[in-house]
Amino acid sequence: MAQKTIAIIGATEAMGEAVTKKLAASSTHRLLLFGHDKHKTDLLVEEIRKQSPLVEIECLNCLVDAGWEADYIISAGPVGAEHEIAEKIREVATQKI
Repeated sequence: MAQKTIAIIGATEAMGEAVTKKLAASSTHRLLLFGHDKHKTDLLVEEIRKQSPLVEIECLNCLVDAGWEADYIISAGPVGAEHEIAEKIREVATQKI
């Protein structure tokens, strides 16, 4: 079975960071992280690579690219941003979980 890709939108928010760390520690999925603060996202990736050096993880600067590449999309952005996030990824989120 091919490796699945999970996009975590809002990866540096409290919930997004917790989900990202849990998936990185216990998963063989490829992780794509999107956060509005690139520096915070880069620091999170660096921390995860120290704890789980074999995990396939990267930051993306574009919300749409993250959604397009993913098999699964986790929206963990700020409270109240769900509708805005859904609108931005609508076209690339078709047929995805």
